[in-house]
Amino acid sequence: MMTGPFQAKDWVSRYLENDLPGRIVAFRNFWNMSEEELPLPNGYFNWAPPSLEHMGADLPVIYTVILTTNGMTRIGYTPEYDPIYRVEYAARTYCWVKHVGIDMTVRSRDNLLTVMRTAILDDQCLQAADHENRDVKFDEGSVREEYSDIMFAKGDRYEAGGYLSYELTINEVVSRPLIGTVEEFEVGTYAFLEE
Repeated sequence: MMTGPFQAKDWVSRYLENDLPGRIVAFRNFWNMSEEELPLPNGYFNWAPPSLEHMGADLPVIYTVILTTNGMTRIGYTPEYDPIYRVEYAARTYCWVKHVGIDMTVRSRDNLLTVMRTAILDDQCLQAADHENRDVKFDEGSVREEYSDIMFAKGDRYEAGGYLSYELTINEVVSRPLIGTVEEFEVGTYAFLEE
């Protein structure tokens, strides 16, 4: 069984959930910013919500989706002779923020995307987080940012979103259950008692 795109999304979500809080505090101190200008995300998801109203958490939130599988290359075998593949995924990680005023909303989104990009490009932290030995790699040449239009929320609050798109590769094992031979087959009989 291969782990597939769900595990790739889950890995990115867990990595960002563990990495971003400390990184955001460091950026706030370095840039001398407030919590409004660079907020902590309230949720990390490995699925795309049908709408922002059903996110399950207040904004800002971050979620990751896999767009497509770009390719697979067999790179070896496990000691049990299960094949190991290097699987390449095209992925996006979105962030959505909500704030009072258009200027602060855009500033919060842009700052959060910048910190997210730094986390994805930080090879040392990625290696430290790869405790499952999947050899996760982000193709730094494929990373780009896109921004959404500003949306009016309620009252004087606005929502703004954006995403990082990138190529992600993970080593996956095609593990197979042991196949045996049935030598005996015994059918049980049951007696039904009548009252």
